[in-house]
Amino acid sequence: MKRPTRTPGNSEAEISLQRAIAGALIEALAFIPRVRSSLKPDDLFSAHVRTVYGELLATDDAGKPIDLPLVAAELQRHDVLEKIGGSSFVAELVNGVPADPSLLDGWVAKDRENAIKRRTAKFGKTLAESALNGLAPEQLAQMLQGAIEDLKPAQAQNWRDLLREFL
Repeated sequence: MKRPTRTPGNSEAEISLQRAIAGALIEALAFIPRVRSSLKPDDLFSAHVRTVYGELLATDDAGKPIDLPLVAAELQRHDVLEKIGGSSFVAELVNGVPADPSLLDGWVAKDRENAIKRRTAKFGKTLAESALNGLAPEQLAQMLQGAIEDLKPAQAQNWRDLLREFL
């Protein structure tokens, strides 16, 4: 079996994909309800994009219209704008975003797939460490069952749906 050489989601291409998702949401506010149902902030590997996405969701929850200046202002108000690269980082999110926001569904699906792979890898390590440290088989089984529930996408109805997502 080939050993993985990197964590899913941390390549420059995958981080660019996450930036495109955030940029498209700034440009196409109407897609936020659809995206938020399948993409959690924790699904995003990039801490900077995760911060922006969380702010987009909070701004939408507050009923404020989302645009580039407002997103930057809200990030500044929460004292995180400079930590993520400033206004220029936020502005770069919308540069190069295709005019066709229907591409967003595919981008979100790919990022969700990477998030599930990252969580699975992290859980596998935790499960192995727990087993090596003497956790009882029943407790390991409970851990595994809980992890499967956590990894299930919203639309998965059973473990077969979850496996299909990996295949």
